[in-house]
Amino acid sequence: MILCLYLCMRFADAFMASISYLSFFVFIFLFYIKMGSIAKITAPFLMLDTSAITYSIMKNLEKKDRLIIYNFCIKSVKFLTLITFYASANYFVVKELSNQMFGLQLTIHNSIPLGWLFWILTFTIPVIYIFYGIKGKDFLFIRTGLGLIATTIFTIRYYHNIFPLEISMFIAGTVTIAISYSLMQYLKIPKRGYTSTDLHPGNTNLLNAEALIIIQPFGTSSKTENNTLFGGGSGEGAGATGDF
Repeated sequence: MILCLYLCMRFADAFMASISYLSFFVFIFLFYIKMGSIAKITAPFLMLDTSAITYSIMKNLEKKDRLIIYNFCIKSVKFLTLITFYASANYFVVKELSNQMFGLQLTIHNSIPLGWLFWILTFTIPVIYIFYGIKGKDFLFIRTGLGLIATTIFTIRYYHNIFPLEISMFIAGTVTIAISYSLMQYLKIPKRGYTSTDLHPGNTNLLNAEALIIIQPFGTSSKTENNTLFGGGSGEGAGATGDF
C-alpha cells in the first residue's frame, strides 16, 4: 500500500493510485473484523464510511492547482470509491462475503442480518448516483450509476430466478439503454446549465488548417545542386599533366 502510494506520487501513475486505495480499503476491512462479532456485523457500514470519506478527500485534492499533474490519479480513485461504496452495501457481496469469511453457511433462501436494508441500498444507490450526477453535473456519477443498474438486476436474478440468464441480460441492457436515451432526451433542453447537446461543434476552418499542416511536408521538394564536380584532373608522370 505504502509502496504503491510512493510510486503514484513519484510517477503520477493512476494504476498505482488505484492499487494503493484498494489495498487501504482491504486493510481497513481485515483489521476491523478482528475486533469481534459486533465488528463483523457493522463492517459494511464502516466500509461505506471509508469510501465516502476517501471520495471527499479526493474531491478536495482535485481542487488544488498544484496537484493538477495527479488529476487522472485522483479521478481513478474517485471512481473506485463509488464502486466500493456500492459493493459495501450490495446484498450479494455482503451475503457471500459473510459466508466465506465468517462461516455463516447461509443458503440462497436465508437472509442476512438487516437484509432488507441492504436490498434497499442495492436498489437505491445506482439511482442516487444518476440523480446526483445530473444535479451536480458530474458524468462520473451518471456513468457509474448506469453500469451499476445492470449489476443490481443481476443481483436480483441470482436470488430470485424469475427469468433465464439470457433474458436477465437482455433486460439489464434494455433498462440501461432506456435510461441513457431518456437522459439524452431530457437534457437536450439545457436545465440549470446542463445539456447533452454538443456546445462546441467541429470547426471546419480548424480542420482545414490541420489538414494543411499534415500535407505540408509531402508538398515540398528539395533540389540539391552538385557543386563538387571533379574532372580533368591528373598527376605527374605516366604521360599525365599536373592539373587538378
